[in-house]
Amino acid sequence: MKNMQKGFTLIELMIVVAIIGILAAVAIPSYQNYTAKSKFAAALAETASPKTGVDARIADGTVPTKEDIGIKQATANCTSNLLNGFSSSSEAGTIVCTNQWWP
Repeated sequence: MKNMQKGFTLIELMIVVAIIGILAAVAIPSYQNYTAKSKFAAALAETASPKTGVDARIADGTVPTKEDIGIKQATANCTSNLLNGFSSSSEAGTIVCTNQWWP
């Protein structure tokens, strides 16, 4: 009777390790980019509520302030939130969210 060999050879194991290494080298940077994009999208979503508040204040003819429209100094995704350039005579201005996650 023949003696049957059980298990894997060293070459087979090395090929499997190499394939796993290649997959990891491709997947890890893609995953990091994906998480950064999702955090950036969350930061943009945090500016949606202040936009509505600014529109309401401008429609009333008043100058929006951070306290009026509920902008917090810092949130989970924005390290600082600023309201710049709004006046009673102009609708031009910016809402700035400094995002710590986007490179």
